[in-house]
Amino acid sequence: MESHSQPKYDNVPLEDQDEAGSSTEVDESLMGDEKKWHEHDFQPRRKRSTRSRMISALRSGVNTLLLLATLGLLVRQQLQTAPTLEVGSDFTGFAPKFSPKITKFDMEYKYQRENTSEFFTDEVMHAWNDLMPSTS
Repeated sequence: MESHSQPKYDNVPLEDQDEAGSSTEVDESLMGDEKKWHEHDFQPRRKRSTRSRMISALRSGVNTLLLLATLGLLVRQQLQTAPTLEVGSDFTGFAPKFSPKITKFDMEYKYQRENTSEFFTDEVMHAWNDLMPSTS
């Protein structure tokens, strides 16, 4: 359904009335609704209710209190534990502590040879295959 309303500019004359040149003045009657301001664009904000402001202030206070409590607990934990920083250790102190044990591995020549070209010999491959679980 097409609506056939009158063209927007049907009352504008086709000939220029001004002989001296073009004019930038526009007849306000031609502007229609475009000149009017929309009322909802410039309404002042409604003030927040006292109850809403109190809830917002209470929420901010609770957030601040929880932040300070968390910070206090972290500082207390750090002061109770003596800082022992080792390379590769857990600096947070939450992981369990294990006593270090140094283990030295000696090369077993049945898995690895001094000469790398001998790595794929039947003897070395058989030693590696013995480490794998049997499939049957």
